[in-house]
Amino acid sequence: MFIIDIVNRISYEQISDIFDELSDEVISSGDIKQYPEMWKKFEEILLKHSWTFDEWENELNRRLNEKYHIFSEDRMEEDFFEGIIINKESIIHSYWDTENGGRKEEEILSSELICHLWENVQLSDDVTLGRIFDIVETNIDLWELITGDRIRPIITESKKEFNGSGELISLEIYWDVEHDAEYKTLTLSPMFHAIGKPTEGDCLPEELKGYIYYGISFSSNNYLKILPIKLNRNFKIYSSDNCRDLKNFDNKEFRVLEMMKAIFYELTWFGTPEEREKKHDEIISDIAEMKEIREREAPSNI
Repeated sequence: MFIIDIVNRISYEQISDIFDELSDEVISSGDIKQYPEMWKKFEEILLKHSWTFDEWENELNRRLNEKYHIFSEDRMEEDFFEGIIINKESIIHSYWDTENGGRKEEEILSSELICHLWENVQLSDDVTLGRIFDIVETNIDLWELITGDRIRPIITESKKEFNGSGELISLEIYWDVEHDAEYKTLTLSPMFHAIGKPTEGDCLPEELKGYIYYGISFSSNNYLKILPIKLNRNFKIYSSDNCRDLKNFDNKEFRVLEMMKAIFYELTWFGTPEEREKKHDEIISDIAEMKEIREREAPSNI
């Protein structure tokens, strides 16, 4: 719904003087037709003003553009990004100056990023996971509180020297989307994995051109921190019933909070680094035990 895209770009307070009767809950609830009580309230307001929905939307668009330059040519250019841009050495807040009707960019401190959780985010090509760790460390207590993950042990391990090598070439945050036909639900979640070199016998995804996806929940953070990290905004909806692709989408932006939660959700999947290594050893031990049992129970050749 186009009106929701508008509301996402400006605060409710900025348009409350236009339609005072619409509550914050109603106007920012997404597609309000999905919420019977809200939609009923909305219809009552439209009826009171003798408006159709299209008339109301057109009038709101006109007033917003008149007052806040929402639809100016400069703002609607494809290369104009509104949100947070994280570079190797700086963080830029790019936004539309509603008072002057122009673009504006301001550099913010790493410690201030936590004040921009719901802004869209972009990463420059030279940003590594280590850069994200450095940003989080400036406000680590609050980031732990917000993400609900134990981040401090992750940062501590990342500071250890890494002298080895690995098969990974980059890290990627992506959208995991699933459609459940039975319950008529659509689940979209930000997730985190790696892209790397294949080993013998691996099935190669066509879109990766010779590389494969890797889970990283068992990887050490002092290794992962040196890898570049990317945001993959393209995704496809698939059905959980028959694993059939339903539709492809692109350019779904990530917000700062979504990016952070995806990273630390995966890195703390098995807990702290110590708990991760303990789990790893348990799995290796279980595999060895199962192998021994199979060899012992296998019929001997006579």
